Amino acid sequence: MQNSSKVLITGATGLSGSAINKKLKEKGFENVLTPTHEELDLTRKFCVNDYFKEHKPEYVFHCAGKISTHMSHHKITNSEILSTDGYINLNTINAAANNHVQKLITVGSCWNYPKLNKGISEKDFDSTSSQGDSGHEISKFLLISLLKQLRKEKRLDSTILMIPPLYGDNVHEDVNDKHVFAYLCNNIYVAAKQKLREITLSSVPTNQRQFVHTDDFGEAAIMAMGVDSLLLNVANDEVFSMEAVAEKLAKKWGFEGKIKWEKQVSNEGPQILDCSLLKSKGWSPKIGLEATISSRLV
Repeated sequence: MQNSSKVLITGATGLSGSAINKKLKEKGFENVLTPTHEELDLTRKFCVNDYFKEHKPEYVFHCAGKISTHMSHHKITNSEILSTDGYINLNTINAAANNHVQKLITVGSCWNYPKLNKGISEKDFDSTSSQGDSGHEISKFLLISLLKQLRKEKRLDSTILMIPPLYGDNVHEDVNDKHVFAYLCNNIYVAAKQKLREITLSSVPTNQRQFVHTDDFGEAAIMAMGVDSLLLNVANDEVFSMEAVAEKLAKKWGFEGKIKWEKQVSNEGPQILDCSLLKSKGWSPKIGLEATISSRLV
């Protein structure tokens, strides 16, 4: 992939897509397509095919999707969300395969791996089932299965970035944010601002998580264009409990009230990703969660 290559980013305004777009700009890429939903409706097969035929992207970062909110991940699968996300993935991937895209990078999830008491490598993926029962995980499993078959048929080269929760530097007042870290951060920020006496968070305080900063993720995504692997783990080695993250955020924003937890039984984790393959290519995470909380959040 050269600086002059035509690159398409789907979902370019989302957390993962905007991170990749930022890094491409920093590296001097001059021909990056970032269509809005009005310009490219990924749920409509013929619209997607027409867009690929007209614009002829050489490389694709597929970050668009329809996922449930953080609070509903533990609840019954929303079939409408699952169907929409499935259409988005199927339409984009097949259009890429049918229009000579040289490589496609997309985003998977650490929760598509089996639950193992060790560092999970790319070879540990179980192609017969997905461990989760939410629409998000099922849709990701469908995505992985299709891309695996297309690689086998030599119709589309691809790499799926297997990640834990992403986090960035921006804080806002959306207390229903889909992303775990942003959900915690925004809720505690709002509670501190409003001087609430207590808040209830939708998680289990003892749940353990790896994370990865969006800047580190963006670097990894671009590097993945040169890695020959269907799956590629991308994560910071640090592990934090939800309670520890909440306490750090409460200290950051000066929230002195009580933090309660709904304590759903879901994804207790941690799913520790072994990132040896990506690190062997020269990648390493540079931005830790504690440093982000103490000095980067705005």
